Amino acid sequence: FAVTSNMTMGSSMAACDSFDHRRGEALSRLLSEIEDEQRKWCGIFPRKAIKPNSRRRWAWDLLILMFIIWDMVTIPLKFLDLPKNHVEALSGWSSAVFWTLDVFASLCTGVVEADGTVELKLPSVWRKYMRSWMLPDLVLVSWAWGENIAGDGSAMGTLTIFQVGRMVRLLRVARLQAVLDSLTGEHSEILKLVLTFMKCICGVIFWTHTVACLWLSIGRQSERHWVYRCGFVNYGPWMQYCVAWY
Repeated sequence: FAVTSNMTMGSSMAACDSFDHRRGEALSRLLSEIEDEQRKWCGIFPRKAIKPNSRRRWAWDLLILMFIIWDMVTIPLKFLDLPKNHVEALSGWSSAVFWTLDVFASLCTGVVEADGTVELKLPSVWRKYMRSWMLPDLVLVSWAWGENIAGDGSAMGTLTIFQVGRMVRLLRVARLQAVLDSLTGEHSEILKLVLTFMKCICGVIFWTHTVACLWLSIGRQSERHWVYRCGFVNYGPWMQYCVAWY
């Protein structure tokens, strides 16, 4: 009886060891699959935000600066009803795509705190972005896509809702100072002084350019306005623009 009991206990222990071994292997496979999924998703969504002074962010800020300057020049020109071309259509779609990507880039970029420290934790970065530029960015991006899909509304005549809406996109000019600060970083004070001077000069040129385009658009509305009354109706659009600038 004792021998039989020992054999039964031995077989039971062996069965338990085999079950524990199979359970351990299944758990190891499950953990391995979870780690593989984590690696795959971490390749898409990083665990930490990128540093705002990194090379990748510097290159992206340079693109932001180029697109802002492009908008500052071309958006007021929309009021002149210039002939449409492929460059204008391509710039409209590329601008919508770029600013859409910029929303995701902003969600993945660290934030410099008031004390100079850099916050790289994604939840904190998302909260700060949602409290600052997220809503304006989403509105402007939605407007850009709607404008490209629906057309410019030129058939509706005069100052359409699309033309007025384009001016709202110039709110991105407010980001210019932050972009310049990011590009200059810890450079010399002389460089910052030169950039500040250039920014003031460009600001004066930009506002003069915008007012000239608006003034010319108003002057074309009817025969009572200055384009007709001063005899500039037969001039080309660029000559009329130069007069409005003057």
